[in-house]
Amino acid sequence: MPRTTKQPVSTPKQAQRLDAGHQAIERAINLKRRGDVDVVFFNKLIGDFGQRKQLGLALEAFEALQKLTAGRKSANAARPTVYTFTNVINACVRCGEVAKALHFLHVDMPAAGVTPNEVTYTALIKGLAQEGCYSGWEGKPAGLPAPRDGAAIPAASSPLSSMLVEAVGLLDEMRSQRVAPNLRTYNTLLRGCLRCGEADLARWLLADMQVARPDMVGAPTAALTPGGKEDLHLDDEEDGTTGQGRNPDGSISPDTSTYEYVVKALCQHLRIGEACALAQELDRKADEQQQQPEQQQQQQLQQVRLQRSPAVYVALAMSCAVAGRLSEAERFLSEAQRLLAESQKALASAKHQPAQPQGRGARGGRPPTRSASGARRPPSCGLATRSCSAS
Repeated sequence: MPRTTKQPVSTPKQAQRLDAGHQAIERAINLKRRGDVDVVFFNKLIGDFGQRKQLGLALEAFEALQKLTAGRKSANAARPTVYTFTNVINACVRCGEVAKALHFLHVDMPAAGVTPNEVTYTALIKGLAQEGCYSGWEGKPAGLPAPRDGAAIPAASSPLSSMLVEAVGLLDEMRSQRVAPNLRTYNTLLRGCLRCGEADLARWLLADMQVARPDMVGAPTAALTPGGKEDLHLDDEEDGTTGQGRNPDGSISPDTSTYEYVVKALCQHLRIGEACALAQELDRKADEQQQQPEQQQQQQLQQVRLQRSPAVYVALAMSCAVAGRLSEAERFLSEAQRLLAESQKALASAKHQPAQPQGRGARGGRPPTRSASGARRPPSCGLATRSCSAS
């Protein structure tokens, strides 16, 4: 495992944080002297360092854990887990060290006898989609899976996007290891498509996620340890999905964020007709969910919940304005404003209602708390809107 160079300390505050990090690692080591190795504590430590982008400390904590658990052959002996490696990979990704993350996945994890899960792969895919350095890594193992039969991955439009296509190739690697991608995996790739302007690849991913895959039915998912979520410390996802969305046939249902990413990618290329068709599809599915009986709606709260999206109509309005279709741009903008007003009204009404047990969020599973920006996610308004023109 490649070691990181010592990070320079430029300010007293950074020096203080570095000292605090070393002290935390020393405390974790001292726990061993009073009993067995506390792997959960090390996992939390590595995750916290990754959140603060202190890669040097994260790797130092990981190496300390390796030394404490080296040579243990008992099946019940404490040793690094998949959560340990996932937190280290996430720390590497957050610091732009995707090559190190790939080394952990393809070299260190097999050597330790640890099998990655979908959270591990998704953390790495996020880095590949952002950094685009997959093909440039000298240690890339040979024989990575080619595009699957019958559904060729679209050609990239730029060198950076070709690295994104390589990240998409990890979907096949996951399935070959019987690790099923989830909703968060696809939304992570779609955010990369939006950043790179890859509309064709976004459309391909939207279709690919909805393909039935019986061989993936029953594939194990990332399970929490008895200690709970503290074993896994990853940064909050931008779209707020839980990462599931799996159907009994092995396909994955897109959520509102999925549609938003694809519509925005199409609007970047002024493919307004295709974007309108997807907006209509989202509105139709959201309306169908709203019209279902209340008991069935409660059951679907455990699944993917769709809602009409003002962001979709804003993207359509902007693309129409650029294309000179001003009357349509005004109509789409008015629709976005109406949806926002209805959402604010529903939110204000909800504040005056008695508190009820929280279900899962409208965007795919998480309770509708606050987004990364601090703004409360509005509930679905479920109101009918005028259909957009596909011309």
